[in-house]
Amino acid sequence: MVNCKGKTWDENKYVIKSGLSKVHPSPRSTSLIIATVISIAEAVNMILLQSVDFSEFTETIIDVCLLILVMIPAFYFFVYRPMVAHIKYRKQAEEELLKSYNKLEHSINEIVEGIERINKGDTDYRLEVKTNDQLGKIAKVVNRVTDTTLSYQRLLEKDFNRVKEQEQNIFKVYSDFIFSITQGKFNLLSNDQILTLCLEGELLGKVAVMKSEDVNEARELAARILKEQPLQSKDVYHVILCISEAVTNVLKHANGGSMEIRQIKGSLRACISDYGPGMDLSKLPNIIFVQGFSTKISMGYGYTIMNKYAKKIYLSPSNTGTSLAMDFI
Repeated sequence: MVNCKGKTWDENKYVIKSGLSKVHPSPRSTSLIIATVISIAEAVNMILLQSVDFSEFTETIIDVCLLILVMIPAFYFFVYRPMVAHIKYRKQAEEELLKSYNKLEHSINEIVEGIERINKGDTDYRLEVKTNDQLGKIAKVVNRVTDTTLSYQRLLEKDFNRVKEQEQNIFKVYSDFIFSITQGKFNLLSNDQILTLCLEGELLGKVAVMKSEDVNEARELAARILKEQPLQSKDVYHVILCISEAVTNVLKHANGGSMEIRQIKGSLRACISDYGPGMDLSKLPNIIFVQGFSTKISMGYGYTIMNKYAKKIYLSPSNTGTSLAMDFI
């Protein structure tokens, strides 16, 4: 059943009905009407021919003419006009269906584009609800889901910022405490701070630490550079020991890393970074000060040795890895 501007086309019954309730006969009704008209015409013809004596030829002519006069109006009113109306209304139905399809396609495209915008992060965008049909209901549901998701996202961001602020406060307390207890020798830095620190001065050498052979290469690099420095043999040994401890722990507790040595205003700075899981901030004081304290992500004896022989130590623990810098001489 298709509605076309107040007119309804019933395809099953082949009946065209307008908004004014004009009914055009169906094929069955048309056939009955034509048969009735022909019967009446034949009856009139027989009565006429019986009352007047005509020749056989004349009777045939009169019969044909009377039949034509009756059939033409009957055909026009009961066949031609309904057929024209049927074609007209069917064309209107097709036009309305095409308009409805285009409107439906446009509405679906708007919904899809809106969902894509929201998915890309435009959480302030909302679908425009133009109708109360199923598409309108879908748009309302998408808007409600977006509002709910945005609400949860804001709550998560709020919790994340609160946790991050707490971690920063704890980090500052640890940093101030360690700085004070070591009289400025041990410094806790942020990731950005230690990156800047490890870009200072002149790069003398660098080693990628990915396998056990790289530990020996790091020691040899340190030994070659230290030969050119005014150091006693025991001091050279202590520097190589600190670097060796740091590089060994990169392989032992992380997924690899790198070591480089820089010349910083008359002193040497060794920068070691790894790709491990970082350090638990709550265990940091034990890792640094308790000799032999070790976890899967700590350096055990390493930090106490570094703390003993390095002039200054800079440490940045993060969840993307640990970065360490040591100043010597």
